[in-house]
Amino acid sequence: MTETSEERSSSFDLDANIGAYALVRESLVRGESPDPTSVRTEDFVNAFEYGDPAPGEHTFALRVEGMPSPYREGYHLLRVSVRSKDLEVPDERPATRLVILVDVSTAMEASGWLELVRDGLRTLAERLRAADEIAIVTYGHRAQIALPVTSGDRKAAILTAIDGLRVAGETNLDAGLATASDLALSASPTVTRRIVICTNGIANPSRVRTAELLDRVRNVAERGIHVSTLGIGLGQHPDTLIEQFSVRGDGFHAFVDRRPEVRRAFAENLVGSRQIVARSANVRVEFDDRVVARFRQLGYEPLDPERRGFDSRATTAGAIAAEHAVTALYEIQLHADIALGDARDMGTVQVVYRGDDGLLRAAREGWRTDAMVEDRTLASPSIRLAAVAAVFAEKLRQSYWASGLDWSDVTALFAELPEATRQPRDVTILGDMIARAAALSEGAQTIGAARTTLDRLTVLK
Repeated sequence: MTETSEERSSSFDLDANIGAYALVRESLVRGESPDPTSVRTEDFVNAFEYGDPAPGEHTFALRVEGMPSPYREGYHLLRVSVRSKDLEVPDERPATRLVILVDVSTAMEASGWLELVRDGLRTLAERLRAADEIAIVTYGHRAQIALPVTSGDRKAAILTAIDGLRVAGETNLDAGLATASDLALSASPTVTRRIVICTNGIANPSRVRTAELLDRVRNVAERGIHVSTLGIGLGQHPDTLIEQFSVRGDGFHAFVDRRPEVRRAFAENLVGSRQIVARSANVRVEFDDRVVARFRQLGYEPLDPERRGFDSRATTAGAIAAEHAVTALYEIQLHADIALGDARDMGTVQVVYRGDDGLLRAAREGWRTDAMVEDRTLASPSIRLAAVAAVFAEKLRQSYWASGLDWSDVTALFAELPEATRQPRDVTILGDMIARAAALSEGAQTIGAARTTLDRLTVLK
């Protein structure tokens, strides 16, 4: 917990991913306890659609709502949501040059992941237009151009190259990244240029250090090229390292291991009819220390130490597309003399971003105590679902803050959700994951065991 007398503000980026959520899901399906260090609370919370309204004529809509905390009495949970505007021209998007960098190491073929990539690339080929361009670079023991820069309307040539992808020994990402960068940089700056790394783990047999690879990605991003990553399968490498490449590259990251997920990642995230509405963005939440006594942010531990803290220049996050939504949760305690019915100002939420013209802009919204309800059952389905996802994640993380909750409490929180909220398939899967984790905990205390993992201690007064 952070005392507002010491620090009143907190921040988060708008590029939250759901890679950790997919990793945990697959572990539980296999009947295995997930590694607590692989669980990221913000990934769990942002794995669901909350139906927040669009901002209308503005670029971003900001919303804050609250309810009693499921963790402990006397505290409240806040949901802060940020949603970008809808598409201005739904059927149009800028021309794109995509350079797909495919890991063709032996492990990719042996696990069946390479065929999954082929399937995703076939879906991608169907969505390409004549104005688009695509190139495919493979990297095994060396880098090879499997498909030179090709117009999107040359479907036969593209599909032939996709079908011809074959394994080629060990992984040399450094060589592959250098080749892909050259192909992307040769495109006109007027088109959207993207490199997409498809791999089941970041590995490099050369003497190039990981830090140097990350610097290379950052240098490419500074030249206007977005570097994204698709983590294919579980692999043996930390998912956080794969995601760091997209963090440095101002791109997106997704963990995929099923055909529908791969197709969605290629079809929507790469060439879907999404328009960029902000080139960088960061959100700052500031609490009024006369009303809020202390707070803690759930999740959003920085993957990149250089990104810690709020950057008013809005240069710390990647491009934000239309219809993009991100949720962050906070647990807060009000001062003893504050009542929800007082309608007191509690704080502000502000998003700072750069538009396509490069100019710095900001949107700001305040909220009051009357944005919160005193009864959890009266809260919106959105914050109740987000709370379930967060509590589930913190139990899996073996968080100190969730040590006072049993798995039966997590199950009960899910069961309390309105029936209409529990019906969508993604929420049904969440319920199944909770049930699996609860069943595993019956025979062992490795999931959700109480353990003090405080990032910062409360000042005792």
